[in-house]
Amino acid sequence: MERSTRWRLLLLAGCGFAATAAAGDPPSFDAFRPGDTQVVSVSLGTIELSPGPHTFTFRVIDRNPSSRGYRVGIDTLTVSPCGLAREAEAQLPAIDRWGPALSGYFVDTNLLSGTRALSFPATAPDQFFSLAMENDRWEESNFAEGEGQHDHTVRTTVLTNTARDSVIQLVGQYNVNWRVTDQIGNSNRLSSAKDRYRGCAVRVVIRGRNAEGGGHIRIPSGAVWAYFMPGSGGMLRINHAFIAEALVSNGVVTADTVPGSAVRLKTGSGENSLTLPASTPAYMGYPARMEIDPERSYAVTYLMDSAVNYGNLAEWRGTNPLDHVGAYVIPLSSAPTLQTVTSDTWSARSDVIATNVLPGVELLWGTYATNGVYTSRIVDTQTPAPVFTTIDWHARIPSNNSAVSRLRILARSGNAEMSDAPDWAMIPPMTNPGALNLPRSRYVQFQVWMQSPSNWFDMTPQLSDLTLAWTGTTQVVELSGRFLTGPDFGIWELLVDTPPPPPRAAPLLIVR
Repeated sequence: MERSTRWRLLLLAGCGFAATAAAGDPPSFDAFRPGDTQVVSVSLGTIELSPGPHTFTFRVIDRNPSSRGYRVGIDTLTVSPCGLAREAEAQLPAIDRWGPALSGYFVDTNLLSGTRALSFPATAPDQFFSLAMENDRWEESNFAEGEGQHDHTVRTTVLTNTARDSVIQLVGQYNVNWRVTDQIGNSNRLSSAKDRYRGCAVRVVIRGRNAEGGGHIRIPSGAVWAYFMPGSGGMLRINHAFIAEALVSNGVVTADTVPGSAVRLKTGSGENSLTLPASTPAYMGYPARMEIDPERSYAVTYLMDSAVNYGNLAEWRGTNPLDHVGAYVIPLSSAPTLQTVTSDTWSARSDVIATNVLPGVELLWGTYATNGVYTSRIVDTQTPAPVFTTIDWHARIPSNNSAVSRLRILARSGNAEMSDAPDWAMIPPMTNPGALNLPRSRYVQFQVWMQSPSNWFDMTPQLSDLTLAWTGTTQVVELSGRFLTGPDFGIWELLVDTPPPPPRAAPLLIVR
């Protein structure tokens, strides 16, 4: 098919810039702009494309008289019937090139769809590069905010050897997930009496969303540290400490904990006690492997040493409101023991004191969540009955000695609302890329399941991109993209499935 019959120039108002072309010629774009580098949307016209791979060649043809160079820079390309943008640097390597090497380089600007753009530092007219791109597919690599649903996962940017990449990973990693000042509504410490808590068993209330006055646990985590603060009047010594899920009844955090939920807090792999000088905080520094859920409430229960001058705890009293219990205390006169601390049922005791003061525990720190799920947006393939072929992805998965897969992918197709699609629980997960067998429905969606390693607290799977492909149809396609402009960019043209003309020969210098 001749170029003159394939191209139709499309000028769309309000969508940025449009390429220019004489009748029968491919579109061209002058990327010169004075000042800083910018990213602009450019419509390149329409063309009829058949299923399968196509070649897209960007050829430098000239430069603006005001430009200092011939550079070409591309953020994204839209080149198939589904109308989904693809990251230009993800299409590398080029299948053909004449001129300098291409790269996907980091651009320090929030104008890009991601963090990198394709760069072709051309130095002269006729230099070109060609990319092969399939009709049709969905390439997800930026996981844009607002376009998916997170359940204990998060989109973040990570630093690699060459650039920064957007990834989906479990939420967490050494973050404060509860702070006493958030729960009590102020930052004022009380002036506590010396040895007030000597020999006491203390159960501090950590309010989640299921409790009145709760919602103060910030993020889920798979392991937790407790951060204790001594009072100013003397030393602190904790002999045993545990964290457990608190038993909540009608929004009230009771003195009891959920049976079987307690996990010991330690200062080391085999150390159960913690001794601190006055006003010197420290962690029970060995992480307790316990899943912390912001929807639930928890209790940190510990036994204070009975020696003189070791019963000093920092205290806070809340304004969120005053009648909310901050802690339950069993006094020295009851001679509490380790068995007392590990007992789930305190409400049956007559010696338990409820107080609105919150003693000792200042922070909880957490690691990555144990499990998480990311559910993508629903994508319209723009094809009535697509034949889905493959699914592929790239991920960094923590190495560990477990045979359990830490990342699984599920995919489904259906109508626009997915109301006729199977429930996610009914779909067999994939642990490796491969062939995809889905009903021939117009809309498609994927889900990612992640799990942190059981033997590492500071690791998470990271999904950097996912591609879902189907056999395209012969359609007239609107070609467009987001392109870099600046003071050293050139004028280029786009050729589709057409070899570039031979480079023009340099003028022959004849010496007489």
